[in-house]
Amino acid sequence: MVVVPEAVAVVQVVLHWGPWSRSHFGALLLVLALGSASLGGLWALAVDEASGASWRAATLRETLRVGQPPNGTGPSNITGTRVVYTETLLLVARTGYHPDLLFWLSIVFGVSYAVLFCVVPIVVAVNLWLKEKAAARL
Repeated sequence: MVVVPEAVAVVQVVLHWGPWSRSHFGALLLVLALGSASLGGLWALAVDEASGASWRAATLRETLRVGQPPNGTGPSNITGTRVVYTETLLLVARTGYHPDLLFWLSIVFGVSYAVLFCVVPIVVAVNLWLKEKAAARL
């Protein structure tokens, strides 16, 4: 949805049936620059989403415990007491990232925006040609 305002502006510029001046071409180039900046933000978000999806965190905790009574008062000599070694692996992986979806959305928006800006000069040229042809008939 980032590119929609620029696409609407391009359509409005194309539908302008008056004679094209430098200001019209300047407006068209400005819309192209703003749309490219919007697409750049979308592509940066896609890259950030891919790096976030690959993020993992892990920690390894090791504990060594000597079996003692629950009240904490134990014998001063621990010979023959049970010793417990515990190793815990904690792995955290975030879900909710959709890098493939965002990648394809950025590709679709980029290609559609490029096609739109390839069509604009053709439409302008055809309009000018039709006006010249109509003026030649008169």
